Amino acid sequence: MTVWSKFIAAGIAGLLLLPPPLSHAQPGNIEFRHLSIDHGLSQGMVTCILHDHNGLMWLGTKDGLNRYDGHDFICFKHVPYDSTTLSNSTISCLIETDGEYLWVGTKNGLNRYSHRSNKFMRFLHDPSNPESIRNDEIICMGKSRAGALWVGTPAGLERYESGAGSFHHVAFEPGAYPVDSTAAVLAVLEDGSGRLWVGSEDGLFYRDRGADGLSRFSQGGKAGELIDNGVACLFEDAEGRMWVGSVSDVARYAPEKGRFEFEYLTLDGRELAGQKLMTIQQDSGGRLWLAYLGFPGVFIWDFDQGEGVSLYPWTFDEDGLPSGSVRCVFRDHNDGMWVGTNGYGASVWSPYRQKFVLYKRADHEIGGPAANSVRAIHEDADGLLWIGGYGNLNRLDRKTNEWTQISGDHDDPERRMGNIYTICDDPRSRGADLWIGSEGYGIFKYDRKS
Repeated sequence: MTVWSKFIAAGIAGLLLLPPPLSHAQPGNIEFRHLSIDHGLSQGMVTCILHDHNGLMWLGTKDGLNRYDGHDFICFKHVPYDSTTLSNSTISCLIETDGEYLWVGTKNGLNRYSHRSNKFMRFLHDPSNPESIRNDEIICMGKSRAGALWVGTPAGLERYESGAGSFHHVAFEPGAYPVDSTAAVLAVLEDGSGRLWVGSEDGLFYRDRGADGLSRFSQGGKAGELIDNGVACLFEDAEGRMWVGSVSDVARYAPEKGRFEFEYLTLDGRELAGQKLMTIQQDSGGRLWLAYLGFPGVFIWDFDQGEGVSLYPWTFDEDGLPSGSVRCVFRDHNDGMWVGTNGYGASVWSPYRQKFVLYKRADHEIGGPAANSVRAIHEDADGLLWIGGYGNLNRLDRKTNEWTQISGDHDDPERRMGNIYTICDDPRSRGADLWIGSEGYGIFKYDRKS
């Protein structure tokens, strides 16, 4: 498709070019902004991150829950003898429901924060109340499309119904769970089809809509079955693909086959299998961000291209990751990617905060435009940029960063074009010719081939 473009920029002293779009951005171009205890964070180990409906960021740590408005932190902690505060200051997980409540899982109790009252309500195990939560250590949380809250604990899976104000223990189907095994739930997710997935220390379980209990997903090392029992994370990407992370491997669910297909990831010849996968997220470019317990930094993987690279921690680079030990990765509503580290706070990368590259006349001898005045910019079908200004036309090959001056020699009447204000392709020539409009010298047709 031919694109006709006209760009007018009065009073610009130079040419500013944006870097490649996000879909082509390389991890080497990813520059982080850091938030640590020096900026007001209560503690350096960030275990979970959430972006609420008001635009506020919440960061859970080993010593308090932090609310960040883009400028300042406000910290919430457990206060003895005040039941409207957190039940415990060690935060494990966060989730928001209905745009009204923020649920906070801690090492000792589940808490519900009201944005209106700015207070917490505690949910603790009560031996005399069978409808209370069975265990106070909250490992993970999820929510259903019907509005229910799923809570994973060392004692299994709980469902909280806001209307009834009570917890219901979700049982396993008979024979699905060994009697002598722990029922600790490590991850819970309801996918787009309504199927509930539950990851535990003893395997992967699921429950279809309308079913009562949890059924074990078949495993045992056969083709299409999970090799490792310890399922630590679950994630559904933008394309509806279901991902399961365990100690041994990363698996993608193929619903048309009813089985998982394994992805054996490698970096520099080193297999990532055998490293515990802590979290999976997806950026706005479609790439998966994976954080392993035993692998430094973050592994960024383009599934469609079958390529991956790693963001290693570089302590001498102020824009890199400050730590190789990553606890969580989160994507906010503005497509920013947040990385929670073990001891160095959180780092955030925004795909829209890229730096400009300045080309000016002073750089002409080593590569740059022939003049600082820019009046027209056009990209042709080959990706070359044509830049017109006062008395000159330049071509920039962004792949090689090579500049070519097409006109501007006022001693040669054949090459004199005057002040250029518009450039476009000739649709009849299939990109071979350019039409160039000037001030005082008329319209030119430029044959790119000659």
